[in-house]
Amino acid sequence: MLPGGVTLALTAMVGGRLFDKIGFKPLILTGLILLTFILSLFTTISSETTTMTAAVLYAAFTIGVGLSIGPVMTLALNQVPKPLHAHGSAISNTINQVSGAIGPALYTSIMTMASQHFIQQSNETNKTLLQIKSMTSGVHTVYYVAIAFAIVSFLLALTLKKKDQQLETQ
Repeated sequence: MLPGGVTLALTAMVGGRLFDKIGFKPLILTGLILLTFILSLFTTISSETTTMTAAVLYAAFTIGVGLSIGPVMTLALNQVPKPLHAHGSAISNTINQVSGAIGPALYTSIMTMASQHFIQQSNETNKTLLQIKSMTSGVHTVYYVAIAFAIVSFLLALTLKKKDQQLETQ
């Protein structure tokens, strides 16, 4: 977790400067492409994957997160009229917290269902090996679902446009 946290912090700093220089769209699209690519690499993990490999993949994943999430949140808050910035920030933080709860629950449920499905379809007699294979299958399924969400996010990001803030709410 530490390599990813450090990488995310550094990416957020660099991303903020790049946001001001080149705009939001190149950052978001680059971040989502990187995110999708790294998620596809995560589908190859197995019980033989080293901790170092997993840490490097996670750190690279957080670069994609930093390049995509930060600009999206900044862009969203920039669309809110100045008098409503506090409300926009509160809503954004609430959505962040709720998604932070729903995401792991959703992915854990998907992983469990995929693992159970694998067990039901398997002819493996070695229980330990069956558990390892079923868990790996469940984890891979979760990453495939995450890739689908990343692709949908990329397609939605292609439609993003910066709205002019001519209307100021009193």
